[in-house]
Amino acid sequence: MSSPTHELDQIPLPPPVAEPLPVVPVNPPSYQISSDEYLNALEFGDKTCSLIVAIVSVTGVKRINSSKGMFEVGSAKFKSLEGTFYQLASWRQHANLAPTLFKAGFIYQIDFVEKKSCGVYSDLRQGYEFNVYPSSVVCKIDEIPEIQPDIIPATIENLDSGQTYSFEAFVALPPILMNNLYIGAVVDGEHKIRIQLTNISTPITKYSRYRWIGTYFRGTFDCTDYAEVPGRLNPNDKRLLNTRSPSKHAHG
Repeated sequence: MSSPTHELDQIPLPPPVAEPLPVVPVNPPSYQISSDEYLNALEFGDKTCSLIVAIVSVTGVKRINSSKGMFEVGSAKFKSLEGTFYQLASWRQHANLAPTLFKAGFIYQIDFVEKKSCGVYSDLRQGYEFNVYPSSVVCKIDEIPEIQPDIIPATIENLDSGQTYSFEAFVALPPILMNNLYIGAVVDGEHKIRIQLTNISTPITKYSRYRWIGTYFRGTFDCTDYAEVPGRLNPNDKRLLNTRSPSKHAHG
């Protein structure tokens, strides 16, 4: 004999409350930051856009991996160039950084898509929250403006062999890492070379609320002092091999 049906049994139960999915941290590959690796942070001269690198201080690591690879900072729109993140923790051995400094930070290479005003922004809310600090943008080599807190996008073009050019930059690196800097240049629209910076002035370290965010510095470079970027040039293109003068290739 079946048991009588109770009135409460006829009331449908509410759907079970779904537990929030755990935040799975992104584990980027760990890199030893060297001057060669730092070259990846300074690549300019593309005909269609200027490249910058930003320190992204992340409050939730999951937040950077957007499906579209696009985010906005103020009126500037950015998209990711690569899915590679660099762990700032690996800088400690080079710069003796405090263990807690940038413990959730990554270097994130981004493409400056729309050339509008941009600078130091915080609390960027694009569905998620993280802080973006601009970094490593070389000013126009033919017109050096005063140092300003805003970054200045630039391209390197029309370099003349044997000439020395002035520059200034805001780089998200401590001064100790500025002994052997290179800038990257794109020539012929595809090939990339690196030019060593010389005569770097005494850098001015900048702090934000007692937290180090980067360094301003000025210097010069001689465009005859350059080297190829390993693994980035076409080995069949002999124009950039065994030569010291980029004058034929550094235009445009």
